[in-house]
Amino acid sequence: MYSQDTFKDLSWDKMKYLLSTLFVYGVCNFFSVSKANCDPWFQFSCTINDICIEKYQRCDGKNDCIDGSDEEQTMCRAIECYAEHVKCQNGLQCVDLRDICDGDNDCADQSDEDENFCKANKCPEDFVKCKDDLQCVHVLELCNGRRGCRDGSDENKDFCNETKCGDQFLKCKDDLQCVFSPHMCNGYSDCRDKSDEDEEFCKANKCEEGLVKCKDGIECVNPRFKCDGDYDCNDRSDEDEDTCKAKKCEEGLVKCKDGITCVNPRFKCDGDYDCNDRSDEDEDTCKETKRSFSDFLGYRKMERRLQS
Repeated sequence: MYSQDTFKDLSWDKMKYLLSTLFVYGVCNFFSVSKANCDPWFQFSCTINDICIEKYQRCDGKNDCIDGSDEEQTMCRAIECYAEHVKCQNGLQCVDLRDICDGDNDCADQSDEDENFCKANKCPEDFVKCKDDLQCVHVLELCNGRRGCRDGSDENKDFCNETKCGDQFLKCKDDLQCVFSPHMCNGYSDCRDKSDEDEEFCKANKCEEGLVKCKDGIECVNPRFKCDGDYDCNDRSDEDEDTCKAKKCEEGLVKCKDGITCVNPRFKCDGDYDCNDRSDEDEDTCKETKRSFSDFLGYRKMERRLQS
């Protein structure tokens, strides 16, 4: 294990990084952060010892606080579980949705392996029940070549074919897999049949609400990313010079000198190039801006003197 000498020369930033790494990999559960640095959104304060633990460690069936206050029954019965987690039947513990009826006891009361409990459990949005009505799997797990359901129904073609994907997903051409809509026609195959990158299939698919087609009719992109200096369309049409010059900037943004890219005026003269033509860091413009600001400050000082 680590001795005190191991850590004595580490800066606080490095120490925080090390501690977070240890938490992620579960190497040392006894390390914790003092209340002075506790984040109220993500951390829980133990009752004694001025110790903070991660909120996801509350009511997980394990005492992470020395005094066991993270497993206090009244609190555990009152709290809601995190997304994709469910309460055990005794109401004291939250377990991952994927651990329900998976063959291993995760609840202290063993209710997560009780068939009646599993059947009564409803799947959240973007999850579907396996054919045996016991487990929930994400729609992205349907017919992906890896079994998620213990009964294997998520790899059954008829089951996949009959299951709807949900609003944020689209079916591949074989009508088996579901793919996250923004991942369709993005240059990378997500469908096992590779139909999500098939040109004709992509052209036939409508964009998700709020997105628009690139000029080639294949990809869908957020219109806010048009003329921002970065290529989001594979055909580069989102940065087409003529289109960008004709396009008006969104409210709060201004055109660069070349009339193509729109940038936030707050980023002008900040030392970083945001315009492709570098006009936002133009030396003469920045000097004038600084001079105008200095004149404004001088005017304000004079005004205060006259008022005093």
